[in-house]
Order: sequence, then C-alpha cells, then structure tokens
Amino acid sequence: MRVAWLNKVVLLEYRCKGVLIMYNTGADLTFGMGMHSKGSRQLVGRRILFISDMDMVMGMTVAGLFGSKPPILVTGGSGLLGRQVAAALAASGAEVAAPSHAAYDLSDDEAVHAMLAFYRPACIINCAAIRSPEICEADDARTRRLNVMLPQRLAAAGVPLLHLSTDYVFDGRCAPYETDARRCPLNAYGRQKAEAEAALEGLAHVVILRVPVLFGPTEDLAASAVTVLAQRLCAAKGHAVLIDDWAVRYPTFTPDVAQQILALVPGIGSRFQGIYHYSGEEPMTKFLMAMTLAPLCGCRPEQCRPDTRPPRVLRPYDCHLSVRRLRQSGCYVPPTPFRVALGQIFS
Repeated sequence: MRVAWLNKVVLLEYRCKGVLIMYNTGADLTFGMGMHSKGSRQLVGRRILFISDMDMVMGMTVAGLFGSKPPILVTGGSGLLGRQVAAALAASGAEVAAPSHAAYDLSDDEAVHAMLAFYRPACIINCAAIRSPEICEADDARTRRLNVMLPQRLAAAGVPLLHLSTDYVFDGRCAPYETDARRCPLNAYGRQKAEAEAALEGLAHVVILRVPVLFGPTEDLAASAVTVLAQRLCAAKGHAVLIDDWAVRYPTFTPDVAQQILALVPGIGSRFQGIYHYSGEEPMTKFLMAMTLAPLCGCRPEQCRPDTRPPRVLRPYDCHLSVRRLRQSGCYVPPTPFRVALGQIFS
C-alpha cells in the first residue's frame, strides 16, 4: 500500500487482485483508465477504483478486500502528526487506512460507527483532536465530542488502541511529571484530555501516549504552534514581532513521534499498557524557538521581541514530561535535536 498527499488531499492506494483501489476525499466514484477529473492525475494504463462513498467498495469492506489482514486505522490521518504516523506505518510494510475528516466526521457517532464497520481495523492510532485551548474554552460542547467522546467510541471497538494525549493534563507547577503523576489541568483542553484519559487508562487494550507541543514537515506552517512562528515573522516583513517568553515548552518532532508509535504498536495490550510519555528534551520558550528558526526562514532574529506576560487563556508554565517509563521499556526512540529537525523542515 502507498499513502500520499496531493494538494492537501489524502490519497490511499490499495492493490487487490490486480486492481489499484484509490480513496481520494474529493473523488467521484470512477472505475477504469484515464484522467481523474478532480485530481488532474494521469492514470493511463492502470485499472483504478476511486472511492468517495466509503460505505461500500464493490460490496466489500476493506478487511474483505485484504482477506485476513485488516489495516491499522489512523484517525486524524490528514493532520500534522497523523500524516507522519501513516507514512511510517506504510513504510514498515503495514496496511494503513488514514481517512481525512472530509471522509468521516469523527464528532458524529454514526460516522464513527460507519468508519469502524468499513475498515474493521486490526489496530487504531488516534491522532484526532482539537488542540487549541482558545477553541476548547469557547466551545466546550463541540470540542468534547472529538477530545473526550471519540476516544471512548474507538476504545469500544475492542481492538488495540494507541491514544495520543497531552502535557496539558498537568498544571506546570511540579515538572518533570512521571506517568503516574496526578492530573491537574488548567484549561478546557487539558480537562477534556484528562477526562478521556480517565475513561481509557484502565483498559488492557489501550496505550495512552502523552506528547508536548509538536512540529514537523507541513505545507501549512500554521498547523503547528512552532512553525507558525516562521509564518508570523515572514508576514511582519522585517518589523518586530512580540513572542511568548513565559511558558517553557519542549518542542517535539512529529517524525520522531511516528517512529516511537511504530515501536509501540506491536505490543499494545500485551507488552505495553497504560500511560507513556514521549518528549523532546530541550526546554524553550516560543521566543527562543523563534530566535532559532528565524534565519532558516529568511528572517532576522532581531525581529523577535520577548513577551513575558502570562497568556490570556490559562496555560501551564512548565509541563516537562519524564520519559523514564518509555526508556525502561527498551523501545525508546531518541528525539532529533531541535535545530536539526528545523533544518529538515526548512531545507
């Protein structure tokens, strides 16, 4: 199987009995050879099935198409982390399904049920979330459906589940935090993720992986609280930009998280259970991050001006996650240094 992203659209390709089966979130149902009208992708000489109606593929489920090898389902598969996770799994030889939000509204019970019935996954990696504290504070009811209810629906499927959580389940006053530290969130986002954890952590088939602020390869710099700093600096056209110099963060590279998930997947529910932490190990404020990335995106570090005021929406001061338990597990993936990772993104 190959996973690709063309024009920000998730494209999944499956080969089955000589037929290339492709799911494109913007596609019409088409079977045959030639040009895909919406994707402008030349497919001469190849038998193609474009799938836009995810309820049926020639009357079969994905598991039916693959026989005895159902896929690993990556929810949030078109997001910043989900893309990397799907690509890492596919590169390892696994069968992967990574539908975008346009295919299934994961905040809707019926859509989630349809997705699980269609894919019949062997394992689920839940990368879907609404991460903005401001959005969660403004619309708690809507964001809870994705941050709290979705993980419980996925866990109810009964297959191994790796659920991504956050350092924001802590208040930032007693870092570093071990995996068994008491949850004490400060804002709606943290409360929602803490509630989801509480519902899942006693389940033997579930692993919860907490991560801090993420950054990684992306076409949209605004997709990460780290790379959006480059966007802000470039948009300022040489003028000064006020950047948070209060909260201490631990920026973590999404390809590293994907490799760590890859290492955990085979043991979910057996060798690995409960809560683990994965994190970069370099403490930085956003101001220091911006100073580091400014030259890489053609800007001057002197544009960055420190803002030492606490944030308007409550955020923890320092939520450093201890990776002790993950190191002791024997499958720890060392993080890429921040400068090196930025170099890969902005090269």
